[in-house]
Amino acid sequence: MKNLTSNVVKLKVGARGEIFTTKEIREILGLKPSREVIAIVTKDGLLIKPKKSIKSLLKKRQPINKISVKEFESISEEIQREIISENE
Repeated sequence: MKNLTSNVVKLKVGARGEIFTTKEIREILGLKPSREVIAIVTKDGLLIKPKKSIKSLLKKRQPINKISVKEFESISEEIQREIISENE
């Protein structure tokens, strides 16, 4: 993957305020049509980052604890009982 961190890229702003990137930037960041990005306004300007999908975040997450389906169901039932008793 090519790295643009040391390059300055000139972009254009459209008539309706759209910011147009280059094909190279879109390819490097994996931006596809309709993909969302995050815009962060800083004292130095605007930082635009790809929005991470839940799927990609979950892939990076390490499991905290492994439990069986039976244990999960037991915990779920206990939580449901607590919620019901709080609402009575």
